[in-house]
Amino acid sequence: MDSLTQKAGTLAVTNTSLQSKLDESQSKILTLQDDIINIQNKLSDQEVRNERLAVQLQQRPEADDVKAMQQQLSSLHLVMEQSNSESDKQFELLLQQKQSLEQEKIRLEEELKEMKSELQTLPQKDELVRLQTQNESQTAEIMKIENEKNQVIMKLNELQEKHE
Repeated sequence: MDSLTQKAGTLAVTNTSLQSKLDESQSKILTLQDDIINIQNKLSDQEVRNERLAVQLQQRPEADDVKAMQQQLSSLHLVMEQSNSESDKQFELLLQQKQSLEQEKIRLEEELKEMKSELQTLPQKDELVRLQTQNESQTAEIMKIENEKNQVIMKLNELQEKHE
């Protein structure tokens, strides 16, 4: 019986030891299962990220496309610079024309003032009619005097002819 008791004790110790190892193994299994689930979740997240990156990579322009776009952008930049340069030149030209026209306007305004001033000093219509009438009368008188002069010259010529 002693040997049976001893065996029972040994079996009980072994059983307890095995139970303890079993519990420890089950705990490790649960921990490893949690780790597997976490790793699977991380793997799933990484796969989703990889798919997004693949889509972005597909949507990303090729190196040739990028080069062509850069060339187009560079050409567009040059065109814009030329356009700005032409606009600046045209602006300067228009500014010079404006200044020239302003000077011409001032000159013409001064000329107009002078002409108005001269108009003020010129005789008015009534005065012109009076002067014209006076001129006609003086012209008639001059013609009359010339006729008299011509008659006197003719008489003088006749007298000279008679004396000769």
